Amino acid sequence: MFDSAQNNPPTDSQIQVLMSDWLGNLRLKDEGNYTHSGKGGIKRTDSTDLKDYLVGDVTGLDNLELIKHARGAAKQVVNAVVAEPADVLVGGQGSYQAQDEQGKTVINIATDYFDDNTVAPKKKVGIMLGLAAHEAAHAVYTDNTLSEKALKKEPEQTKQLKHTIWNIIEDERIEYLLGDDRPGLAETLGDTKEHFFKKVSRDLRKEGKLPTEPIPKLLSALTQAVRYPSELTREEVVENFDQMDAIRKALTPYPLTPEGAWKAADRVMDIVRKLAEDEIEKQDQQQGAGGGQQQQKQGQKGGSQGQQDQQGQNQSQQGGQTGSGLQENKQDQGNSSPSGGKKPSKKQVLDAIQKALSTEEGKRVMNAIKKDEQKSSGRNVSSSVCGNSSAMQYVNDDSAECESGGPGSPKTFVFKPRGSADSYNRSLMNVRRYIPAMSKALACKSRDSHYVLH
Repeated sequence: MFDSAQNNPPTDSQIQVLMSDWLGNLRLKDEGNYTHSGKGGIKRTDSTDLKDYLVGDVTGLDNLELIKHARGAAKQVVNAVVAEPADVLVGGQGSYQAQDEQGKTVINIATDYFDDNTVAPKKKVGIMLGLAAHEAAHAVYTDNTLSEKALKKEPEQTKQLKHTIWNIIEDERIEYLLGDDRPGLAETLGDTKEHFFKKVSRDLRKEGKLPTEPIPKLLSALTQAVRYPSELTREEVVENFDQMDAIRKALTPYPLTPEGAWKAADRVMDIVRKLAEDEIEKQDQQQGAGGGQQQQKQGQKGGSQGQQDQQGQNQSQQGGQTGSGLQENKQDQGNSSPSGGKKPSKKQVLDAIQKALSTEEGKRVMNAIKKDEQKSSGRNVSSSVCGNSSAMQYVNDDSAECESGGPGSPKTFVFKPRGSADSYNRSLMNVRRYIPAMSKALACKSRDSHYVLH
């Protein structure tokens, strides 16, 4: 563990260790984006050739056509990683992988970044391919059963925090393994990390300033150090040095098994709990010091005659009222922390962590980390351009035909029938009686009714 009472500032060499790639050469630390791409070494991420090969020229395509082309390429990326064929769908703000009732892998890839006009079309394709590679890696390397068992043991107050810490570690683990198994596909992660890490880094800070509260500040530094090291600042290292040095030791060598990732998450949680204990003890010390000063002033008011006796009585009375008197501290020395106060209970520590994460700053940092986490555990949430059901039906149906009615607005849709005739007839029987009323309601020739009718 670490010495939270360390008074000596870290040396330049100690700081440099934490600023370097201490994860075991998973990737180079630079302003450019680097990812681990095989045991042969680390290469600069540049997926331009792969994008061109899988998608071709995307010049002049509107968003829906671009997404449909990118989805086709993403399916190739996924099926190059996942052993069995997987269904690849797109849409919304969250990417995730799951299994359907038949046990088939289903991967959904976010499309909200297609709404960002500042991102070049080819870059949007690269982001989608990186998300596809990341989710495919989760499908292959992540043990969801183990995750459920591990979280059952965690107290309710810190369950979400434990999952978040594990997800930070797990995301880096699966991307490292993907680099070993599929070095070429690992490079598709570059565009994705470059796009998301700038957003996460910006959201972890407010107006460019680091969080001020200890636990949110540490979580911010942890995220940067593991996932986006080029965004980690010297200030973050110095202000969290004891904890970050302990985290470095907990994560080296970097865990490459599902069990190792959870054990590492346990060790990092211990570091967070120790920080919470230190903060509780620090507050107790400050309150005790404040009480002592007040007692001294009250003792001085009694004049010189009998001053010592009066001061002793005041200390005894105040000690009983505030729990911070000198006599009580002496009684507690048998079960005390290095600071001299009573060691915080487990409940006090859990409550302190929960309180720290419920503050405005704590919520902001956790939400920023969860945005990054959505790449692996998000759910389909509509985006402005790509969210309407007709558009998503078009881009997710390989047999659909579209006559473009403007950027991002398909005009007509033609779909081949799917499933058995019996299933169709049963469904038709359920809605047949509503058809006349719906037909009348939709008699208007608005654009929306045109979509629904088709």
